[in-house]
Amino acid sequence: MDPFRAYRVFEKQGKVTAHLDRVTLDDLSEGDIVLRTVWSDINYKDALTATGKGKIMCRFPMVAGIDVAGYVASSTDSLVQQLTASRLTESVK
Repeated sequence: MDPFRAYRVFEKQGKVTAHLDRVTLDDLSEGDIVLRTVWSDINYKDALTATGKGKIMCRFPMVAGIDVAGYVASSTDSLVQQLTASRLTESVK
C-alpha cells in the first residue's frame, strides 16, 4: 500500500504532541482491520489527547480520529470478512 497521511499523537519525555505524518502500514501498530478511509475527522476527545489534556490513549504513537467513513481493505477477523463479502454481494445484485 502506498504511503498515506495520518494524524498521529506522540509522547516524548512526558510531553504529548500531534501532527500530520506520512506513514505506511508498517508504521502502525498491529490490528485486525485495515480501512481505506474516504473521510475522517478529529473529534473533541482526539483534540484533548493531542494537547496532552486528555488521558485517553494508553500507548504511543497512535493515530487519532475514530470518526471514519470508508471501506474494509483487509481484515484477519473472519466475522468482518464474512460481513464485508455479504455486503459487497448485496451491493452488486
